[in-house]
Amino acid sequence: MIGLPLIATCARLTCCSAPNASCHLFFEIGDGSALAFFKFANPEDQALFGPKMPASPFHHIALNVDQETQEGIEKRIAVAGYTEPAT
Repeated sequence: MIGLPLIATCARLTCCSAPNASCHLFFEIGDGSALAFFKFANPEDQALFGPKMPASPFHHIALNVDQETQEGIEKRIAVAGYTEPAT
């Protein structure tokens, strides 16, 4: 949604010597680095490998972008129909 291109994925059938199907996703940040996420097929495995996050609306990542990129992100979010959760 924010426009970071998916540059690589890595699917595994085992993780840490256990049969845990997972996928590792890498999104290009633009400076040669990547933002990466793990996703497990089984919700119990996802909980096992964490991290456990406290209940908070303040989970965020800050990226340095120019005004044009910021406006593009805001437009894609609006087009997608995303609204902030009610508090």
